[in-house]
Amino acid sequence: MGNKQQQNMIEDKTSNNTLEELLRTELKQDATLATNLSEDNFTDEEITKFSSTLAKYICHNQTIQLDQMINSEQEDRTIFNNLTKLTLNLSDNYIGVQGISDLAKAIQSLDKIQTLSLNLSNNIIDSDCLVNLSLALKNCQNLSNLTLWFYKNIIEERGASELGKALIYCTQLQILTISFLENRIRDNGSISLASSISKCKNLLILKLFLKDNQIFGSQFKRIKGKINKSRRLIKQYISS
Repeated sequence: MGNKQQQNMIEDKTSNNTLEELLRTELKQDATLATNLSEDNFTDEEITKFSSTLAKYICHNQTIQLDQMINSEQEDRTIFNNLTKLTLNLSDNYIGVQGISDLAKAIQSLDKIQTLSLNLSNNIIDSDCLVNLSLALKNCQNLSNLTLWFYKNIIEERGASELGKALIYCTQLQILTISFLENRIRDNGSISLASSISKCKNLLILKLFLKDNQIFGSQFKRIKGKINKSRRLIKQYISS
């Protein structure tokens, strides 16, 4: 069986699995993991459990807890780099600071990830949460396609700014989609984000959703001006 067929089988197995089913799934090299856990009413405690499950999945189905993965010496760690594509839909839950912190620790181990899609819409994610997640994304330097949905959270300018700074480290990034619809981002945060995005040297396609924040209409011209400084960008959409 070819690698593409193996990938498709793994994706089909995991697209709507429960946490327990994920634990029983064997992860192959160059694998794809897609799971939909939207509207599961996850709390921080439950997302911590999920992060441990993700860590076990990343570790090629070996039994290892998240705290063991993070705290072990570098030379003794299991190789956590099988996944090249990860899609997680965790929208419409109750995920906050602790849950995002644990999820970020799991994502930080994905040093070969190329395509990452996280839907964290309609949770209780604030700027502190996004700072933690941004630190994890700095380690994902092989990312070429990144999708982040933060619709209807409580993120302010500091969170948007720190995410932008983290994206500069993703030097292979070509396709970027970010939704900050219905958050609390002000002018300075949006300008800082746009300035950082313009420094993503290999970025080709950008979709940025900023509607229903605390950004004055006149600032969107500045935002677009900053992003247009990106020399390789061939397609962009910025909602205002």
